Amino acid sequence: MNRVIGVCAIVLALCSACNTVGPKAVRGARINYNEAIARTGDQQLLLNLVRLKYRDTPLFLEISSVSTQYNLEWSAGASQSFTDTDTLTGGVTRGASAVAEAVAGNAANSLRGTGRATGNRGGSLTRQRVDTDSSGMDIGVGFYERPTITYNPLQGEQFVTQLLSPIPLDRLMLLSESGWSVARVFRACLQEMNGLDNASGASGPTPSYVPEYKVFRDATELLRRLQIKGAVDFLQRVDEDSETAYLEMRFKGDEANAADASAFRSQLRLTSLNDAFVLSQSVYDGNADLLALRPRSLMGVLHFLSQAVEPPEAHVERGLVTKTLQDDGAPFDWTEVMSGLFRVASDNSPPADAFVRVRYRGHWFYIDDADLESKTTFGLLTTLFKLQSGDVKSLGPTLTLPVG
Repeated sequence: MNRVIGVCAIVLALCSACNTVGPKAVRGARINYNEAIARTGDQQLLLNLVRLKYRDTPLFLEISSVSTQYNLEWSAGASQSFTDTDTLTGGVTRGASAVAEAVAGNAANSLRGTGRATGNRGGSLTRQRVDTDSSGMDIGVGFYERPTITYNPLQGEQFVTQLLSPIPLDRLMLLSESGWSVARVFRACLQEMNGLDNASGASGPTPSYVPEYKVFRDATELLRRLQIKGAVDFLQRVDEDSETAYLEMRFKGDEANAADASAFRSQLRLTSLNDAFVLSQSVYDGNADLLALRPRSLMGVLHFLSQAVEPPEAHVERGLVTKTLQDDGAPFDWTEVMSGLFRVASDNSPPADAFVRVRYRGHWFYIDDADLESKTTFGLLTTLFKLQSGDVKSLGPTLTLPVG
């Protein structure tokens, strides 16, 4: 009886535990889902960069929803049985010598006509009482998670348009003003600034010719130093006459006429003595008060950063990727363009210390976890991708997968 009471107590405890399953499931599962989605998102972005290096078709698959059900199932049972057995056993035994003597005595008595058979005898009588009580209980508890994940391929006219359209200047200025390095933003996202070329041919598949990039890179480094000193701002203004909004870059403080600012003016051919210059998304026409910027599209940024992918030498020799050659026929090293910005290495074996890694064409491509510059640029690319495609509603088929 006590055991039955114990079973009931356990059942009641399980019922009360149901009230705490939900919060515990959230504490465990939310972070796990978060980490899995973030990690696979990074892997997908890196995979598409590698695909572009090989001139393969990229594909972006968005996780549009994750839903899950948690079920706590339990069962309990008890059994009790009683058995009472009373057994009586007994017998008589004689030794062999006693039997022989008895036989002989009987024979003699028979001759005499009198007498009694005698001999040693043994006997036993046993009574056995068995009381058997048996009881048992069965308890089963099951906790089940049944997630359902919905994937949407990003495609359709709206997504392709945003993928191929130049990134708006206000977004680039927003990034620069929110803590990102202006040099990093400009190097990754601009293909030209006041006529200074920034490997504009690399905004598509890998070019076979050596790009121009050095003067542009030097100019962005000057601008970065001014940004660190707090000597430059990017502002949004409104023209009082036309009430048209425009962007402006303004030098300020004592650094406005210091060496870095003067060098930047010289390289960008900003001969005006003004400290403020209008930013225009246009081709440079020689205007001394105008900073003409030509941004890349998001696809152009992806193509440009894919030049940092270092394929295995065997793939280069097989012609799986484009060889960029210098005038003397020597191969051009794209790490010169990407120095301090981005690098994707490759290896035959899975890299141990990788920030993100993917396997493609039989090799591992990865960003080293200690390469902070590459990790930062990868984070910038992730932010740009969300800005350009975050409001796109997929028009493609939806793939919903129940897991488990």
